[in-house]
Amino acid sequence: MINNKKFLVCGGDLRQIKLAESLAKDGCSVAVFGFNKDIEFNDEIRKYSNINHALEDIDVIILPLPCSVDDETINMPLSEEKLHASYLLKNISKNQIVVAGRVSDKIHTLADLYKVSIFDYFEREELTILNAIPVVLAI
Repeated sequence: MINNKKFLVCGGDLRQIKLAESLAKDGCSVAVFGFNKDIEFNDEIRKYSNINHALEDIDVIILPLPCSVDDETINMPLSEEKLHASYLLKNISKNQIVVAGRVSDKIHTLADLYKVSIFDYFEREELTILNAIPVVLAI
């Protein structure tokens, strides 16, 4: 059951903030990393400034859309810090699952190298179509 899982929402934009809040509202255990100090979260969401501490006792790591804009670092536009994808993937345990959007071939290769299970949620047609609607409306 999803409520038994412990999630880490790592980086991203307002969509990731809303996702963290939605998971917490549904009763899930949620931690976040990669957001500036001035960004407020609900009291039940744990906020970390150290990625190694954030990864402790986590089942699912949710990375943003796009996962990376430079194939080197995790996309964290709401943070002044940089998190190198290779460092993150190297420190993920074999029991943890990573989901991300628009995962590049380079990030997939790194995940394979470190034996990390990574799934690209943007490959799901229903998400791609639903994501296109606000993009078109914004034009």
